[in-house]
Amino acid sequence: MRRVIFSFVFLSLALWATSAFAGPWGRGMGTGAFDSLPAEAALGLTSEQSQKLQTLRQAYLDNITPLQNQLFSRKAELRLLWSAQNPDQEQIASKQKEINELEQKIEEISTRHRLDCREVLTPEQREKAAKMEGGRHRGPGWRSGRMSQGWKGEN
Repeated sequence: MRRVIFSFVFLSLALWATSAFAGPWGRGMGTGAFDSLPAEAALGLTSEQSQKLQTLRQAYLDNITPLQNQLFSRKAELRLLWSAQNPDQEQIASKQKEINELEQKIEEISTRHRLDCREVLTPEQREKAAKMEGGRHRGPGWRSGRMSQGWKGEN
């Protein structure tokens, strides 16, 4: 009984915390080189292009925010499953599958958004944007957290 009450309280707190973070996620991964005002100025966007990009950005946030909130919640649920005295392998595998599916949806929406934004740019602006992105998202450690190459950990 104690375990059930603890689980209920923990899950309630996790869900409450999710609502506290329900706003847009800030800069996060971003949407490429044309994701900020300085970048827009450097690309020499027209007011029409800026407006189109702003509309695309808002639609992107409207689509992605609920998925990010679900992902945050599922990860909290997974941590709860792992914290059990005897973790249930099937429940953990199922929850991990849900997380993977949400991450894949988010990645697909992000990719579609970047491609849509590129369509707004002229060929010259696309070339500038590619140079501005440079080596972002490449090399050891990109999206691999503490276990990236070169991380020695605590001895």
